[in-house]
Amino acid sequence: MIMKKELRKKILNQRSQPFLERETQTQKIEQKRFNLPELVKAKTVFCYAAYRGEVETRPLIVALLKAGKTVCVPYLTSKKPPMAAKQLLNVRELTPGVFGIDTSPDSAPFISMEQIDAAVIPGAAFDKKGNRLGYGGGFYDEFLARTRPDCVKIAPAFPFQIVPDLKPDEWDIPVDFIVTPDEVVRC
Repeated sequence: MIMKKELRKKILNQRSQPFLERETQTQKIEQKRFNLPELVKAKTVFCYAAYRGEVETRPLIVALLKAGKTVCVPYLTSKKPPMAAKQLLNVRELTPGVFGIDTSPDSAPFISMEQIDAAVIPGAAFDKKGNRLGYGGGFYDEFLARTRPDCVKIAPAFPFQIVPDLKPDEWDIPVDFIVTPDEVVRC
């Protein structure tokens, strides 16, 4: 079995390479995400701002804001957890923060963990049981551990990010849905 560190490096390298279908696959993922009933009924949605080859989320953020939802994005103050959620009122407000990851302005209000109904989160790889291989920093697992138990966790992924089996560690938080261009996997 391939080790997590090696798998992470392999997938992230593949994700960072340009590929012809990226835009088409991203659009298909967007269409499937927009139609998830759990996302439609959510009032407050936490959503990452795409970074380094992640599935693009800005169109989703725009659609969520137009639908009148409260949208929040990751906010870091250091290169170690914890991560917080800050409200985003307009996608044009995104500015580079820690690690160069786009976030809300410092003046934006924090959103409490109890308010978050759905979380759209990135990852390096996923299996169809909902196990997620993150980036190795523990930010999202620590963050998701503080959300409500009924917070729906949604992971967009390119097909090559789906692997047969990930062995989760005790602190790993699984996702509820994986959205690829071809399917929505209910985990």
